Amino acid sequence: MYGSKRLGRNQVRVIDDPAITALLATSSEVEGRDEAALLAQFMPWHCWLISVMRKQGNIRNALENSLLQLAQSLGFSASEASLLSLVGQLHDIGKIVVADQLLNKEEPLTESELASLHRHPQVGADVLSCIPSLRPLAPIIHAHHEQWDGTGYPDQLVGETIPFGARLLAVVDGYAVMIDGRSYQPAIIPA
Repeated sequence: MYGSKRLGRNQVRVIDDPAITALLATSSEVEGRDEAALLAQFMPWHCWLISVMRKQGNIRNALENSLLQLAQSLGFSASEASLLSLVGQLHDIGKIVVADQLLNKEEPLTESELASLHRHPQVGADVLSCIPSLRPLAPIIHAHHEQWDGTGYPDQLVGETIPFGARLLAVVDGYAVMIDGRSYQPAIIPA
């Protein structure tokens, strides 16, 4: 009942509705009915996308939690921190178009394989652009492999031209690689 009230009038929701679950799981710092309704609008898509990605094995809760904590420590509002956490969950959604054997390959990638892999930020941004409530996340997803010195991809952005959220994601994801390793690189810091 309280979740439905926070989402607005004239609606009925069941307790296990993904929007209600997410809304009740967030702190009471959600600023108002409009913000709660926005959260609820993307939750069914969010839950579907997350379930698809979890099946692919490309999402770790540690990344989204680290982004959330970093955003909170930097003074982001609760809603901004939650959206950044969502970026942590969805940043590799574009890897859906990359073959599993390529993602798990231990040997160095060929030029054509690299080109295929380097498409995933654009594909991810395109997917999120199709969902109106997730559209603001698309530029961050698109730029999450850019590097400060301009050697990243897909656009070779330099310095502050890289969206701030993408820079935060790159820091947290880089740390996760150092801790967890990848198929192509062993962990370098003991967990």
